[in-house]
Amino acid sequence: MLNNLLKKFFNKETILYLVFGVLSTVINIAVCGLLFDFLHWDVNLANTIAWTAAVIFAFITNKLFVFNSKTTDKKIVLKETVSFFIARVITFLICDMLITWLMVDIGHINIWITKFITNMIVIVMNYIFSKLFIFNHKQQNQN
Repeated sequence: MLNNLLKKFFNKETILYLVFGVLSTVINIAVCGLLFDFLHWDVNLANTIAWTAAVIFAFITNKLFVFNSKTTDKKIVLKETVSFFIARVITFLICDMLITWLMVDIGHINIWITKFITNMIVIVMNYIFSKLFIFNHKQQNQN
C-alpha cells in the first residue's frame, strides 16, 4: 500500500513540478530579497516584481514540461494562460502579499525566511490549481 502511494506521488509529473517549483521559488526569493534587502525597495513592489518573474517562468515550464500541454490551438492556449494567471493572482494576493506583509511589516520577520515560508504554501496551492483546473486535458477534451 505504501509502495503504491509512493509510486502515485513520485511520478514524472510531480517530480518535474517540484523541480520547476523549486526553480520558480528560487527566482521569486532571489529577486524579492535582492530588491528589498540590497536595493531597499518597498517590500510590496519587490514582491510584485519577483512574483511576475517567477510566474512567467512557471507558466512556460508547467505548460511545456510538467503538464505536457503542447497544444497550439489559440483558444486553448488563451484559456490556459488566463486560468494560470488568475490562479497565480489568487495565491499571490492571499498567500504571498498578505502573509509577506503580515510577517515582514507587522511581525518584523526576515524577508528571506518569510519568502521561504510563503513559497512553500504557494507551491502546494498552485499545483492543485494547475492539476485540477488549468492543464486538465480530460476537462479540456470534454469542452
